[in-house]
Amino acid sequence: MDNTICTVYDSYLQDIDRTVWVTVLSDGSNVYGDDYRYGENDIAYRRLAKYLKDTGLRIEKILLKFRSHVEECQVRNEGTVGWYFGRGIGCWMGQENIHYMITGQVQEAPSLEFQRSCHCKKWRVPEILLDEEDTRDPTSYIENIIYD
Repeated sequence: MDNTICTVYDSYLQDIDRTVWVTVLSDGSNVYGDDYRYGENDIAYRRLAKYLKDTGLRIEKILLKFRSHVEECQVRNEGTVGWYFGRGIGCWMGQENIHYMITGQVQEAPSLEFQRSCHCKKWRVPEILLDEEDTRDPTSYIENIIYD
């Protein structure tokens, strides 16, 4: 199970009816974020990280998918060294929770603040609407990053 990745948008993903990430790998294959398929602590990007390490493949882009709606979120650029995956919830008093998926690209970008930077995009889901973008220090989010 540690090296099991989901390469088909199957009945499990259709039945959970939520937004999932999709990565396109350097061999052209797609991998779907099928979190919790194998239990409560099962996070798909951790399985993907192990698979990439074992095969030598790398991520070329990240998309988000909800039913038939697909948005391209991140595409490999020169200097890309890693990818960020995250989820979040936000709300204003008296309103319903807003759910987010956060995608990011870690770049070798020496600056005054960090040796590497993570350009993140926060997407409102399930609509897949870009809500905001920011730059983060990737050393604060080590568990959420897959490095090449």
